[in-house]
Amino acid sequence: MTRLMGTYVDKTLVRNYALAFYLTLNSIRLVGYAASGAITDQIMQMMVISGPILLLVLWNANHLHFKLNEAVFRKVVSWVILFGGVSLFFH
Repeated sequence: MTRLMGTYVDKTLVRNYALAFYLTLNSIRLVGYAASGAITDQIMQMMVISGPILLLVLWNANHLHFKLNEAVFRKVVSWVILFGGVSLFFH
C-alpha cells in the first residue's frame, strides 16, 4: 500500500489497485485454505459473524473515501500501516 501511495498521485487509483490486489489475493487464499482443510468450524463461525460487520464498514469507508482530501487520506493510510506493523511486535 505504501508503494502504491508513493507511485500514484490519485487516491482513487491507489484505492482501486489495492482493492483489486487484496480481493484477488484473499480469494486465492480462501480457496487454498478450503482445499487443504485449514478452515475449521471455529474459523467459519468467526467469518460468519465478522463478515457482515466488515461489509458494513467497507461500504461506509467507500463513501467516506471520496470526501477526504489527498493529504488526509495519505496520513490516515500511513498511520494505519504503522499501527498494524507495530502491533505485530506484540503478538
